[in-house]
Amino acid sequence: MSKDHILERLVNVFAIDYRSLAVLRVGLGMALLYTAVQFYTSDLFHAFISEDGFLTNDYVLKGKRTGTWSLYFINDDTWYSALLLTLTGVSALALIVGYKTRLATFLCWVLFVSLSNRAPILLSGADTQLVVLLFWSMFLPLGARWSIDGGLGKQPDQEKHVSLATAAIILQVAYLYIYSGLYKTGSQWFPDGTAIYYALNALELSSPLAPFLAHFFGLTRWLTYYVYFLEIFAVFFLLSPFYTDRFRYAVLPQLLLLHISFILFLSVGFFPLVSLTGLMVFMPSQFWDWISCKTETEKRMGIEIWYDKDCDFCRKVCRIFREFSLPRQTPIRPAQEDLTAGKILQEQGTWVVSTANGQYYTHWNAVAFVWRRSPILWPLGILFLPKWAMDFGNKLYAVIAKYRRQLGYLSAVFLK
Repeated sequence: MSKDHILERLVNVFAIDYRSLAVLRVGLGMALLYTAVQFYTSDLFHAFISEDGFLTNDYVLKGKRTGTWSLYFINDDTWYSALLLTLTGVSALALIVGYKTRLATFLCWVLFVSLSNRAPILLSGADTQLVVLLFWSMFLPLGARWSIDGGLGKQPDQEKHVSLATAAIILQVAYLYIYSGLYKTGSQWFPDGTAIYYALNALELSSPLAPFLAHFFGLTRWLTYYVYFLEIFAVFFLLSPFYTDRFRYAVLPQLLLLHISFILFLSVGFFPLVSLTGLMVFMPSQFWDWISCKTETEKRMGIEIWYDKDCDFCRKVCRIFREFSLPRQTPIRPAQEDLTAGKILQEQGTWVVSTANGQYYTHWNAVAFVWRRSPILWPLGILFLPKWAMDFGNKLYAVIAKYRRQLGYLSAVFLK
């Protein structure tokens, strides 16, 4: 086997599709947003990170390990902790939509590490995994697809990205399974096969559905063996340099189903969400190509977007709409270049969306129409089908159109 052939196989193992990175970005942002909301909507905030809680800064600092740092150590006031937690939620939202993605990823990592070190008593394996995934994600182009950054910036020509960071994050996710399997040394895993049965009957771990599955003792025994060997041997399939995509197609559904089962039958926090997110780095490009073929229907093809050439804010918004809702090849052109669209713009002062069969949509009706063509945002389009909702949307559109010059100044700063 030649050196070039070996290198090609290694690249295939450690390359990640940009669309997989986009899903990774959304999953990490959702996990972090879940954490922020959980703190705000429960007693965790007052108990663990406020000045009135029992876990004060002084108490944590006395027992902290050397080198442990946290932004929460700067000030113990409740307002300051609330501010940092709010910034965590805002950074998570920016990561989800892919706005200033690299900066958002860095802030998410810093803020989540700070939160974890401020309340170490709450740390779990999911927190550690999320910290590591966020760290390596800082060096990855998470915003190349399905993001505000992707809509406004230049799209990469290739569908895959490979670097030391992709290799590191792939190995990190793979390590989770092999070490988790090797750590299962108790007899309840092998040869007894009772681990899942005991977990389903543990009140602190079980979900409302757990008693149903726990009733089938024989099934839980075989499931225990299955999980044990799946975690040990999955890494060899995920990192195989031969038939890489085929092996991943074989093992990925099993790992995905494993974590979905955790969600259904166990109460283990956001660990399954972080794990499901991490598995996205192994998703083959052929899978996303298949999704694209299924979603690029006749209803989504032949659409054209027309905007006022004198409105840079309008152009940017159109590109963002296309990024989240329509195929990348959808044309975006100045309305002044088309006789019909230009006339509509001149008479109604609105952007125009046209279809292959000659239909034209304007104002908020065009917004809802584009959303309905999105594989992800289509519920928003359905939401504006009632007349009262459309009337509200048109009023909102009128306000945006009235202040579009001011919005243009803001977009020049924040939507570069």
